[in-house]
Amino acid sequence: LTQFQLWYTEKGTPLIEVQLTAENHLIIKQKNVTQPMHIPFKIAILDEAGTIHHELLLQLKQREETFSFEVNHLSGKIIPSFLRDFSAPVKVEYNYTTKDLITLARYETDAFTRFDAIQTVMIQQILNFNSESQQQLIDALNQM
Repeated sequence: LTQFQLWYTEKGTPLIEVQLTAENHLIIKQKNVTQPMHIPFKIAILDEAGTIHHELLLQLKQREETFSFEVNHLSGKIIPSFLRDFSAPVKVEYNYTTKDLITLARYETDAFTRFDAIQTVMIQQILNFNSESQQQLIDALNQM
């Protein structure tokens, strides 16, 4: 219970930084908190074809944790989906490509995560607007 009490004493919104290694390890770090909090963190592992290979509810309790998973019959690369069912009021930092975000927008079954992917790709396009990025967005949207 002590870790849950931190939700009422910490200032600001917790930041979760996630990295995916080549060995299918998720390295998850709690940032901008004075002490590690207990954070329920629901994720899914998708491939580029939109197949969900795993759906997990991780219980983050340490400043840095590593989670491993196996993926069989993968179509393309792994695309993680975070905060499914809005599992925790946190911010997530992950280095998604535009193609990853469009894949999530197209195939994600969780409404919150799908909305977040759509919103993020649109903000990226607005901030980085040029004729090349405009054509990439048009091509991607035409595939949906």
